[in-house]
Parts: sequence; C-alpha cells; structure tokens
Amino acid sequence: MATESFFSNASLAYLASAGAGKDGKTYSIKPTDGTGDFTFSRGSNLAATRVGADGLIEKGRENLLLQSNQFDTTWGLEATTLTSGQTGYDGSSDAWKVIPITDNSTHYVYKTTPYQTGVSTFSVYAKYSGYHAQLRVFNIGGGKAYANFDLQNGTKGTSGGTDIIDSTITSVGNGWYRITLSLNYTIAPYSSGVIPIESPTDGEIPSYAGDGTSGVLIQDFQHEVGLAATDYIETGASTAQAGLLEDEPRFDYSGGATCPSLLLEPSRTQLVSYSEYPTVFFGSDIELTTSPDGSLNAAKIIEQNTNSQHFVTFTALNVVASTTYAISFYCKKGSYSSIYVPLQSSKINANLSINFDTQSVTLAGPDSVINSEFIESVENGWYRVGFSATANSSGTMDFYACISTSLSSYQGDGTSYTEFYGFQLEQGSYPTSYIPNHSGGSVTRGADAMDEQISGLTSLDKGTFFVDFDRGLTTATARDVSTQGLYYETLNTFAGLNQGIEIGTNADGSIRAAVRTSSGFSSLYTNNTLSRFKILYKWSGTELKVFVNGSSVYSNSTKWGEITSALQYIGYNADFRKSVNQVLVFPEALSDADCIALTTL
Repeated sequence: MATESFFSNASLAYLASAGAGKDGKTYSIKPTDGTGDFTFSRGSNLAATRVGADGLIEKGRENLLLQSNQFDTTWGLEATTLTSGQTGYDGSSDAWKVIPITDNSTHYVYKTTPYQTGVSTFSVYAKYSGYHAQLRVFNIGGGKAYANFDLQNGTKGTSGGTDIIDSTITSVGNGWYRITLSLNYTIAPYSSGVIPIESPTDGEIPSYAGDGTSGVLIQDFQHEVGLAATDYIETGASTAQAGLLEDEPRFDYSGGATCPSLLLEPSRTQLVSYSEYPTVFFGSDIELTTSPDGSLNAAKIIEQNTNSQHFVTFTALNVVASTTYAISFYCKKGSYSSIYVPLQSSKINANLSINFDTQSVTLAGPDSVINSEFIESVENGWYRVGFSATANSSGTMDFYACISTSLSSYQGDGTSYTEFYGFQLEQGSYPTSYIPNHSGGSVTRGADAMDEQISGLTSLDKGTFFVDFDRGLTTATARDVSTQGLYYETLNTFAGLNQGIEIGTNADGSIRAAVRTSSGFSSLYTNNTLSRFKILYKWSGTELKVFVNGSSVYSNSTKWGEITSALQYIGYNADFRKSVNQVLVFPEALSDADCIALTTL
C-alpha cells in the first residue's frame, strides 16, 4: 500500500508534523469534522517550553501591567498632563505625550504594579520631545532601581538602586527607542513609572518647572518576568499572554528537526530558584548575552583581574536524601576549551567537566550514585549538558559555574569568559525540557495530557493501531515508572487501570508494548536500545500481532483475554518523556506486508 493510501484508509490520522492546535486542543487531520481532535491540557501556568522551528527555546510570556497603553485610566500623574493621539513608533496614533506642568516640582506618570518578587523587566517605548526619560521602580521599604536615558543620542546615562540588574536603550526608528530596566527584588513593588527629566545624568528625580509644552512621548509599557524585554503584549483590565500558552500543545523541533513532533512529558518541578541569573559572584562579573531562546538573558561570566577563584553560583532548593535528581544546564564556549561545574555540597558530591572541542562530558566525584552524563548540541554554539544522581543527604545545593577548568584560585585577566543559561534541578532519573524560574521559589510544569473518546472508530473484531514516537534524550537509562503511556482502550479512566492496548515504559527504561486488563498488563514486546519506535498492533478474529520498526515481534491466536468491549478511547497519560510524530487507527486489520511497510524507519 502506498504511503498516501495509509492516510486515505485510516479512520483517525494524527500527524504532529501538521503542527495544528490551539490552547486546549490538538487537531487530527482525519476525521475532518473535529470528532478526532484531542483535548489537551497541561496546567494553569507558563512554565512549559518547547524548541521552535528556528531552533530556539520558546516560552510563554505575560504582560503583568494592566492598561499597558491607556495612561489616562488607572495610571497616576504627578505634576504632568497627557496628550493622546501622538504618532507612535509603529506608525499608529497610539502614543502619548507626557508634559511637565510649569510648577517647580517633580514630574512623572506612574503605575502600581502587581506583587511580583524575583527577576523581572520593565520596558516602554519613548521619544525625545523636549526632555529625556528616566525609567524607575519604587519599592516599599526603600529598595528601588532606576535608569536614565538620553533620548536625543540614544545613550544610557546613570543607573542604580539596590535592586538593579541591567538597563538598555534600543533604537526602533524615527527617533523612537525602547528602554528597559531589569531588576531583582524581594519586597512588594510600590510603583513604576516614566519620568521626563532635563538631564539624563541625574540620579534622583529632579525638580524643575516645565514650560507646559515640552515633554516625552511614550507608548506600550510592559512588565514581565525574566531578564529580557520580549515583544509587546497589549493589556486592558487583565493581564495578557503570548508565546507558548498554558494548555497549548507543544509542537517541538528539538535536534534540528524539520518537522515537529508533539512533546509529551510528566509533571516536573524546577528547584533552581533563579535559573538564568546567578545568586553569588566570586572573582567574576556578569554581562547579559544572547541565550538559546534568542533573548538577551544568558549570563556571560567574566573573570576579574584578581588572583582568586572565579565562579558564580546557582542555588537549588532543598533536595531529599535517597531521592534521584536530574541536573542540566546550557553552556557555551568562551575563552577556554573546557569548563568545570562542581556541585559543592554534601548533598550530591559530583564534578562535571565539559570539553567543547571534543563535545564530551566527564563526570567524577566520590558518590557512586552519579550516572548518565550527557551533552547535546543546540542552536548557535550552545550545548545542554547534565547527569542524574541520588542525593545522600537533605538540604540546599549550589552549582558552582566556573569560568575555566578549575575551582582553584588563579590570576584572572579581566576579559576571559564562559556563558551559562538555564540551570535545572528536577526530581527524576532523566532531564525534561527547560522550566524557566525567576521567582526565588520553585516552579512546577504540569503533565501533558491528551485524550479523546471516538465512538465507532473501530471494533473489537478487527482493527489496527499505529504510533510513531521518539524515545527522548537517552536510551538505556532507567526512568520513572509509567502506569500508562500512549493507549487505546475501551473506556477512559485516566487515573486508573482499564482494558486496552498501551505503549509504556518499564522501570529499567525499556519501552514496552502491552495488553492491559483489569488484572494488570501483559508485556508483548520490550526494548531498551532503540531511540525511535514505530509500533503497530493489528487484530482480526482470534489473532493479535505486533510490529516494530519493520519487523513482526509478536503473534498469538489468543487476542484479548478479558477485553470484551470495543476500543474507542485514545489518550496519553504518562510519567515519561516522549515526542509523538503520528498516530493512526484503521477500521481493518492491515496485511502483514502493509504493517511492515508502515513501521519501517
């Protein structure tokens, strides 16, 4: 049977490479009336990521600032007036002019922000119209951050405050600039605002008498978590989101794939409290550089010109003794061919050396429970590396990200550097996709779940069920035990056992094809070496056969045992990482030749 005929004859055809879905739904290409579409859920936050078609990590984004371009609503005015309808940076008439009044006082427009501790970034578009601008955040209790900007020349002036990380000014044309202020605060913010100032070198808010006409043009204010200002998201009376949304299916292009697969993962909790920003700097300075997500939010760690240790620290929350964890992070070659990342902790004693020239990882340490080191290339010279290990005691744990090959003291040159991004610690025996965390606590990504009940899809008497999927990061490594993976059953119970056929994972990491009944499951096939699987079940009369990657692996004349109802529910409920390429269901038992052709890699 020709390849196109398989799709023509299928009752249900789900092809992840079609990349079709929305928040809460992923679409099948057959049937076309929507009855074959899968309900999809993951949770209520933006903790999930995927790799997009451009090879970059894609995140969910949210503008936390309400009425983001309606400065005459819930915004406050201090000795200023507003004029709307000004020509904006985008050619619209949506910009506003902030004009200081003629009284000798301070002048600004401000907004009370939602309570949001941790690393976040404020941004606004601004243009010179007689005055320069200051972007400032006030905190209850005295903490603050500010940055001054020369809007005539497109340069930064002074910046400071107890919480500031970085500020930027970027030209967007026609005299407009996007100005940003990134900070890390632990006290509830009071307000943030744009301040027209006479001189971009003033540190505090200056007092002066305006002329009643000169001012600053502003448009599109944004407050978002993280170190970088992303594309603007308009808000009204509530916050607004963009990018990868809460329950949106993750069509993933990892590994340089030209066609996406559907990324399905268990729930995991990110235990590194600030995954993109170090908490301690020793003998080193930081600059922000372009990360694997394409934003200016990776840490370029530069050794100081001192005779000392040179490292930064990423801190994880409490680990639990005798529990297995997966540790992973991104790094990029700088001045040295090799770098060193030790875990300086009695919780897990392990040292990781990364050689960029050979693209290899060496794992060493006194603990015998460390294993499964890996390195994989991502975009633009970045690598994701890591390993799994079992904690020997409970408590917090630090990652020491070293600029060179040692944690020992040496004379730095003031210029040599290494780049880091996305440190992750999660309970489990293998790493999952990156979970960003900027809050100072932990962040949990919900489990991916998709399911659909399709009445009359096929019958118990005859049919074919085919799944094409990739195993994940590793092959022969033990993983979390799965109760169900991809399944096709009689009636969905989702959280418990049911009657049907399933593809799951054994405790040793091997992939299994099984028949499940109310009394448990019977494994028909298992493999612990392959990285991609095309698994097909076909049944007719009293015969059941299983084909894997072009070969028949199981045949028996006793088909179902206790199963007596038609299979009509397809879903996924798993504790393993899988990337699904396609799912097909046929209302007939294909010939052996067609089964071999369909499953051949």
